Amino acid sequence: MENQSVILSPDQHRELEKVISSLIENYDPLYLICFGSIEEVCSTTNCFAGASEKRSARYYLLMVTGTKASIEHRVQEFLNNSFAGLSVSVLVHDIDAVKLAIRKGSRFFNKVVQHGSLLYSKSGLRLNMNGQSIEPDAAANYVKAQGQYSKRFPLAKGFLETAAFSLRQGYYTNGVFLLHQAVEQACNVLILIYLAYRTDIHNIGRLLDLCLLFSAELSEAMPRRTPEDKRLFALLRNSYGEARYKDDFQANETDAAALLARVTELVGVAERLAAVKLTANAERATAEQASIMTYPVAINNPLPYAD
Repeated sequence: MENQSVILSPDQHRELEKVISSLIENYDPLYLICFGSIEEVCSTTNCFAGASEKRSARYYLLMVTGTKASIEHRVQEFLNNSFAGLSVSVLVHDIDAVKLAIRKGSRFFNKVVQHGSLLYSKSGLRLNMNGQSIEPDAAANYVKAQGQYSKRFPLAKGFLETAAFSLRQGYYTNGVFLLHQAVEQACNVLILIYLAYRTDIHNIGRLLDLCLLFSAELSEAMPRRTPEDKRLFALLRNSYGEARYKDDFQANETDAAALLARVTELVGVAERLAAVKLTANAERATAEQASIMTYPVAINNPLPYAD
């Protein structure tokens, strides 16, 4: 991730006012920080209805709390139900966990705290990082990202291949559940590599929304636009819990085959996006190392040589 501050426009701040007020009233956070926004405008011009313009926006918030209680899922459901016309993705962490992550050099929390847009502070002050904001160098970032990819991406491919085998054997419900796992792992590895954030989210809709911060290609492979798209996606998303715990959950051959095609494309896109980011990380690490090797020459010889 590049160091680029999130700056919201006055209109965006106004759009988030009710969200901020509701979160303060219902959950008493210590901080609310916006670490990303996506705004799309669709303009249409034709001979029959004239020009029209449709705008959509998505916001990404970090809510820092004073309690260790796990409330992220509840908060996200609250936002989904209370602000149906506004897309807001929220991550929730307690203050001690955030400070510890920063002290350990978390790229994600360092960047969010330093470069995010502070929407609310209960104390009226910025989050005190106590001089502990130390990010790992590019070489360390590359090694860590490569390790995460090597460990997690084979899980995505393995779930995909196992799902395909289950479908060939006629185990369609099992296969759809395994396809869910493939999507979950593919998203997780990209979020780790691109955002340096380790998530425990199982809802693939939320994972795909997070991935929109660095690429729309995964959501294009797993579309959620038409009623049929939404029906198939709901089947896949719900399989995580319902395939195991609800007797009436069933997936038929046609739906399973359609989902297999989409997930296969998604895993392929994820593999390509991971390769692009890892290559960029490797190049940055090489450039940084070259800079370090030449830097001491300048500071160790501040004066001209004597005759």
